[in-house]
Amino acid sequence: MPTYLFQNINDFFLNSLQNFPFTMFVCFAIFGVIFSQPTWSLLSAGLFLCYILTAVLQLILGKVASLIPGMSELVNTNTENISVCYPYSTTAKGFTFPSQWITQTSFLFSFIIHNSVQLAGKAGNKNLFEAYQRRLSRTQISILACICLLLIFVGLRIQSECDTPLNAIISVLLGAGIGVAYWQILDICNTQLHSDILGITRNMA
Repeated sequence: MPTYLFQNINDFFLNSLQNFPFTMFVCFAIFGVIFSQPTWSLLSAGLFLCYILTAVLQLILGKVASLIPGMSELVNTNTENISVCYPYSTTAKGFTFPSQWITQTSFLFSFIIHNSVQLAGKAGNKNLFEAYQRRLSRTQISILACICLLLIFVGLRIQSECDTPLNAIISVLLGAGIGVAYWQILDICNTQLHSDILGITRNMA
């Protein structure tokens, strides 16, 4: 009985998460327009950009790996479980390094984490103690939640054999790098207006 329940819970999470990056892309794009939130629309654009960059890297690295004996087996992933591992495809992929799913998920969470870390240290009026504490608590909660969710999601991908541990680690680092770089670009272009996805600057009175 416990094994049966665990398997059903595991299947529920996998089926719910298989379209997570695409769901976030669509939600941020639609809600960004509906609620006039340019930050959400720009984050959606960042997710799409991350997808394109990962697809290009897969193409390039796939050609390189074909020239190195044993490389494909080391970093390549499960090409049989199409419905769970590759929600963007109707056919199995020949080379899946880096992982598009993990890279996009890492991009999203890393963007939010970096946003929180950077804005938490910005100067504000500490005399308004309540607003100051609210800003700090929001950043701390978002950082902790994003780290925990990212670890759980990546763990599920590895456990389901959709991604190898090496592929997962490199994909997380790649997504984090793209997320931080994208935040910095938005920050430079519009002085934190478009990069502040959590609205932390509103509590910097």
